[in-house]
Amino acid sequence: MTAPIMDRVWDAYWDQGNTKLALERVVEVVQEDSKQALITAHVEIERLTQLCAELEAELQAADSRRLEAA
Repeated sequence: MTAPIMDRVWDAYWDQGNTKLALERVVEVVQEDSKQALITAHVEIERLTQLCAELEAELQAADSRRLEAA
């Protein structure tokens, strides 16, 4: 866990008075953080997939030019 999530977990726990509700709130905080991490990872995967497709197209174009020049 990162420092910001640890701070949020700590705050969630103690804001609820060290009770069962506090533990439930901690679970919510961790779940929210996990969801955001998945969204961020998905966006990055999409960006990298697009970049790979662009690079592949550039390589194919360069290969075609090389074959034409030969």
